[in-house]
Amino acid sequence: MSVEEAVLTALKELVLPELQALKQGQQELKTALALTDERLEGISKRLDDRLNDINKRLDDRNAHLIDQSRRIDQIRNELSERIDAVRAELSERIDAVRSELLERTDAVRTELLERINVVRSELLERIDSVRTELLERVNAVQSGLTERLDTVRGELTVRQDETVRALGRLYEVIVRKEEHQSLASRVARLEKEVAALKKHVAA
Repeated sequence: MSVEEAVLTALKELVLPELQALKQGQQELKTALALTDERLEGISKRLDDRLNDINKRLDDRNAHLIDQSRRIDQIRNELSERIDAVRAELSERIDAVRSELLERTDAVRTELLERINVVRSELLERIDSVRTELLERVNAVQSGLTERLDTVRGELTVRQDETVRALGRLYEVIVRKEEHQSLASRVARLEKEVAALKKHVAA
C-alpha cells in the first residue's frame, strides 16, 4: 500500500464517521424543523381561527352598534318632532294666555281707575267738608278766645290801675312815716338844745 492510499484510508476513517454524524444530525434537524413547521402551522391555524372569531364578533358588534345608532337617530328624530310639536302647542297656549291676561289687566286697570276716581272724589268732598267744619270751629274758638282775651285785658287793666293807686297810697304813707321820724328826731334835738340852754342860763 502506498503512502497516498494510507493517507486516504486514514482520512476516510477519520472523516466518514464525522460526516455520518453530520448527516444524522442534519436528518434530526430536518425532523425537528418538520415538527416545528407542523406546530407552527397548528398555531397559525388556531390563530387564524381566533382572528376569524374575533373578526366575526367585531362584525357582530359593529352591526349591533350600527343598529343602535340607527335606533338612536330614529329616537332623536321622533323626539325632535315631539319637541317641535310641544313647542308649537305651548307657544300657542302662551300667546292665548298672554292675550287673555292683557285683556284682564286692561279691564282691571280700567275698573281700578274708575274706583280710584270715585274714592278720590269722595275723599275730596270729605276733606272739603272737614276743612269747612274745622275752619268754622277754629273761627268760633278764635272768637271765644278773643272775647276772653279782651275780658282778661280789661280785668288786668282795672287791676293794674288799682295796683297803681295802692302803690301811690303806700308811697304816701311811707313818705309821711319818714317825715314823722325826721320831725321826731328834730324835736328831740331841739329839746336837747333847750335843756342845754336852760342849764347854761341857770348857771
